[in-house]
Amino acid sequence: MLDLDKLRKEVDIIDEEIMSLLKKRLSITEKIISLKTKNDIPLKDAKREKDILDKIKGKESENNFIRAVYKAIFEYSYKKYSKDLKP
Repeated sequence: MLDLDKLRKEVDIIDEEIMSLLKKRLSITEKIISLKTKNDIPLKDAKREKDILDKIKGKESENNFIRAVYKAIFEYSYKKYSKDLKP
């Protein structure tokens, strides 16, 4: 079981890093939304989203998972920040 405990601790550390990075990303996204709103720029940027997704490389199954994670991030950010803006 020692190996299992060690691996779980490694996963816990990675999870903390992921959570910290996601919080940082959301904070930056909030600033981007603010700038877009002030400059009357559409919130959604399909080209930017496509460019990010196109950077994902690796095994097909890993790609699908990572793409799904990014799509969830995009959707969450859009919904979170758009509901507080202009109707």
